[in-house]
Amino acid sequence: MTALTKLPQNAHVLRRFIQHPSLRFIVPLLIMALAFLVLNQMSRDINLADVKADARAYSLSVLAVSFGAMCISYLALSLYDVIILRDVSSVHVPLAVKMMTGVAGMAVSNMLGFSWLTGGAIRYRVYAAFGVEISAVARLIATSWVAFFFGLLILLGGLMALYPDGLGDILPLSGPLEILIGFSILIAATAYFIWTAKVRRVVGVGAFSLNLPLARDGLQMTMISIVDMAASAITLYVLMPPDLAQNFVVFFVVFVAAVGLGILSHSPGGLGVFEATVVVALGATGRSDVLTALMMYRVIYTVLPFLLVVIGLVLAWLISN
Repeated sequence: MTALTKLPQNAHVLRRFIQHPSLRFIVPLLIMALAFLVLNQMSRDINLADVKADARAYSLSVLAVSFGAMCISYLALSLYDVIILRDVSSVHVPLAVKMMTGVAGMAVSNMLGFSWLTGGAIRYRVYAAFGVEISAVARLIATSWVAFFFGLLILLGGLMALYPDGLGDILPLSGPLEILIGFSILIAATAYFIWTAKVRRVVGVGAFSLNLPLARDGLQMTMISIVDMAASAITLYVLMPPDLAQNFVVFFVVFVAAVGLGILSHSPGGLGVFEATVVVALGATGRSDVLTALMMYRVIYTVLPFLLVVIGLVLAWLISN
């Protein structure tokens, strides 16, 4: 009887431990550290001089194409705020402000991770100045991430259905099973869009409820995800060595899977997990040119937008004061 009475108490303690806010920081950092350990083992035979030589070998035209693709990706991401804010708040916010805020929020969260804290703080700071309530900002952030995950899932489902065996080096899936999973995802997505075609649905309970966008907006955000993923993939694709950049479809499957695993890991920006997945999937262990491409990708897609946003925020603060 005593053991039975202790079970609910132990369960309550375990639940409090799992829900502790510090785990939101500790677990992602541990996953990132483990991924970096694996990546370090894969690249232990790489010479730093080779990495420097590979970096200097990039032409300005290749770097320009990579930079341009990054700009297209962030431009697509900025449209999330444009579409979602008009549904979660009746307050008028200029189009340019919504787009710049969307870019700033994504650039900061991609660099620092913990998007619910970093990118969310920027969005609240900007939109609150226009009178948008904090609850509306919270719904905007939640909806944007749900839309991104949904678009990523549809994209992954389409690639699995139309390009079987593409994930064979990453996940233990046979060709027929991959096709079955892919078409199942696409069928479920179609059913979702039919379900939300004319009626605004709500999922969750009470304070944890979420208003789902109508199918029209959902389809628009799915297209945004596809454009974003394609552009961000090109950002890295043009930096890859020629022998690994012969088939963009194969590379795109690997890239989407790496992004998905990076997001599921909850490490900041998928750092470490993304790189390790790309290296393993492409069979590029020990190659300095691939490591250089991944480092350059991080600089162009993560570090550079973050620096531009920081400079812009500082200038805005100086002008306002």
